[in-house]
Amino acid sequence: EIFDQDENNEIESHEVRETYDMKNISKEAIFPDNQCPSLRPDLTQLTEASLKLTRSLLRSLSQAMEQDPEFLEQIHLGMFSQGSETEVPNATTLRSLHYPPISDEMLKPGIIRCGEHSDYGTITLLYQDSMGE
Repeated sequence: EIFDQDENNEIESHEVRETYDMKNISKEAIFPDNQCPSLRPDLTQLTEASLKLTRSLLRSLSQAMEQDPEFLEQIHLGMFSQGSETEVPNATTLRSLHYPPISDEMLKPGIIRCGEHSDYGTITLLYQDSMGE
C-alpha cells in the first residue's frame, strides 16, 4: 500500500512499513508460525483484549445515545469470528503496522510518513509502544 503524500496530496511511491492484517483468530487462522512463533499468541492476546474493550465502548456509546446497551454490539456481531463455528460476516480487522526507523538518506522533502487519512469502520483503537514516543 502507498500512504505517503506530499503537501499537495500527491501520492508518493515511497513508504517503509511492515503490515500484518488479521480477521481470524481461530486455530485454523494462517500465521507465519515458522518465521515468527510469537506472532500468533501475541496478536491473539491483543485481539481478545481489544475485542473486550470494543464491546465495552459499544455498550457505553449505545447508552450515551439513549439506546439499549446492546444496540451497537448487535450491529457489530461477528467481530473476529472468521474461521469459527459461529462465523458471522464482519469487516473487523486488526491491522498491525510497524514503521521501522529510516535513514536521513531515505527521507524525501515534504513527505510525511502515513500522512493525514480517514480510517474506516466504527472505532479505531490505536496502540503505541515506547519506540513511537
